[in-house]
Amino acid sequence: MNKIMVIMAMIMIGLSVSAAMAGSNFTTFEVSNLLGTRVRNPAGDRLGTITDFVIDSTGRVVFGILARDFLSEYIAVPFSALSLKPEENVFVLNTTLDELKSAPAFSKKAAVDNRWTEDVYRYFGQQPYWTEEGPIPSEIPVIQEGYKTFPFPE
Repeated sequence: MNKIMVIMAMIMIGLSVSAAMAGSNFTTFEVSNLLGTRVRNPAGDRLGTITDFVIDSTGRVVFGILARDFLSEYIAVPFSALSLKPEENVFVLNTTLDELKSAPAFSKKAAVDNRWTEDVYRYFGQQPYWTEEGPIPSEIPVIQEGYKTFPFPE
């Protein structure tokens, strides 16, 4: 239970730091309130629901895991590509339905492959944060048994 609380605290800190860096007020969000949040694109199309978050070995949120409404797959969306609109209880992802249908499917095996992680960031038009800050951490992202909340494919 303590490990889960630490992970939740790290995600809340990451969200708060992101909001502060964006020039907005310092705000925190409980992870339990973010899980299940709907994801829409700017046109208002429903894309899916956030089912989980993936963090790296430094505690930074790498991905939000999106369950697609129209397929039985999960996709990893770079956390930096998601904009939270708390007043609407929705994340906004700047993509189309067709682009999302072509997005790489998420799996535990793929997620520990640094090349795949970089490719996903670039697919969504995001600069991988570790390329901005120097060499890639040795463990991007951390996915361990016991921390998952959904039965992701191998």
